[in-house]
This record gives sequence, structure tokens and C-alpha cells, in this order.
Amino acid sequence: MVMLAGFSLCSFGVVGTVAFAIIRQPVLAIISLVCLLIGIVLVYLSYRKGQQAKTEHTVLSGKGKCPVCHINLAEGCMRCPRCGTEL
Repeated sequence: MVMLAGFSLCSFGVVGTVAFAIIRQPVLAIISLVCLLIGIVLVYLSYRKGQQAKTEHTVLSGKGKCPVCHINLAEGCMRCPRCGTEL
């Protein structure tokens, strides 16, 4: 939802900055430019938050996997059958 708001602010910022710069309204062009920058920050922060959540999910769900070749291992397995890594 935050990323959608960021994209909306970015699109409004780009269109507004160009339109208000053409019709020579500097105050409105600056406001549109600020909206563009806020939209970029929102998109970046929501992207980083999503990547962090993805990494946490991968770490938590990788409980029964080999750290080298990433195959699923049986419960209590102490050695990977594919690559021979000791766990």
C-alpha cells in the first residue's frame, strides 16, 4: 500500500513539475518536485522493507536445508547426502 502511494506521488510529481514549469508557476513546480522526492523515498523504503521480510522468511524457513547446495534435509540429518557438508 505504501509503495502504491509512493508511485502515485512520483507520477504526480513528474507530471506536475513538467506542467507547472511550462506554465511558469514556480511555487507549484517546487511543490510537485517535493512530492516526487517524497514518492521516491516511500518507494525505496517499502522496497527495502519487503527485501528484509523476504530475507527473514528465507532464514526462518531454511531450517532443514543444506547451507551449501540448498537441498531439503531430513530431520536430524548431520551430513548433506549431495555435497557432503557436515552440519
